[in-house]
Amino acid sequence: MKRLICLAACTLLIGGVFAPTVNAQDASRYSRVAVIDISEVFQNHQRFKAMMDEIKKDIEAFDQELRGKRKEINDNITELQEYKAGSTAYAQMEKKVASMQADLQVAMQLKRKSILGREAKVYHQAYGEVMTQVSSFAQQHNIDLVLRFDSKPIDPASRDSVLKGVNRAVVYQRSMDITKFVLDNLNRGLPPQNIGTRPVLPSKPGTR
Repeated sequence: MKRLICLAACTLLIGGVFAPTVNAQDASRYSRVAVIDISEVFQNHQRFKAMMDEIKKDIEAFDQELRGKRKEINDNITELQEYKAGSTAYAQMEKKVASMQADLQVAMQLKRKSILGREAKVYHQAYGEVMTQVSSFAQQHNIDLVLRFDSKPIDPASRDSVLKGVNRAVVYQRSMDITKFVLDNLNRGLPPQNIGTRPVLPSKPGTR
């Protein structure tokens, strides 16, 4: 019996001495997290902005075309009022105005559908470029997780701003914002922008 107790005590002693501990090498394998402000990326992504500007110009040109068609319809309505109700001329002009109005509505609906489709493709392409850059940067710097966050300061005078800030998913981050790095890579080869000083990523635990 005494021998069993002695063996048990030795086992506990050995287990305590050789219990696994977290050293610097093990710590370096822990997950590393970074954050990115996607809104800022889209606001400063030059290629994305250029494509959206093209869509905006198309919308403005279509609006100009609509103004011309509306004026033509209004002119026909004015002319319609000069005819006697029930006359052949009145009926023909009334039919013409109705047809023009219907065509205009169809044109507006088709254009809106086209614009929304183009915008979706532009956003999808730009987001794909962003994700490619984020993935590449994360792999190069051994980052395991990238979270979306809002870098804008909270405006204490704005209730909406305060509530939005309170509900932010990322409460704290220490110099792990990779937004500027991603923007630099996205805009490389294009005219430079003043997008601030690059952040310095902290070293991993156990590394210099």
